Amino acid sequence: MDLRGSWQYIIETAKSRLARNKTFRHVEDYGTGIEVIGVAGEIVARRFLGLDEGVHLGFDGGADIIYFGQRIDVKATVLTPKVEYRFLQWADWKPVRSDIILLTVIDPIEMVGYPVGYATRDEILAAEINQTRHTPCHEIRIYDLHPMWELGAYGKRAVEDLKRNGSLSQTFAHSR
Repeated sequence: MDLRGSWQYIIETAKSRLARNKTFRHVEDYGTGIEVIGVAGEIVARRFLGLDEGVHLGFDGGADIIYFGQRIDVKATVLTPKVEYRFLQWADWKPVRSDIILLTVIDPIEMVGYPVGYATRDEILAAEINQTRHTPCHEIRIYDLHPMWELGAYGKRAVEDLKRNGSLSQTFAHSR
């Protein structure tokens, strides 16, 4: 997805978030560019899901997006030539407050990004913990994530469910 038209918004939002940042460890470890990558990832996810591109400026409570009742936390990594060997990672000490953790990849030079896949909360918590990382974390290989089309199909079923019944049934539970 081409992010050039949104890049100034991405930069401004990242600066605003950094000014409000209460935990500087992440920035100290990875630099201020990590927030730019994160905001870009959220916009990629929102575009893919057909949502508005307005992102939060402060603490999100563990969910960047609410999508038909599902809390989604968006994670982003830099697009590299061997990105398929990367992992969706979750620090072992960090509570998982979302139903879905969605991974995006961002190329900040070309200003493009792509949704890669997702895992459920239970899958993250069941994933093996890599103790050799700077921060031990649960890891799921990118190629083991659910494909994004499954989440898109869930959204279409949820819309049909809402039209038919006026409420969401167990759409997501039945999509697994």
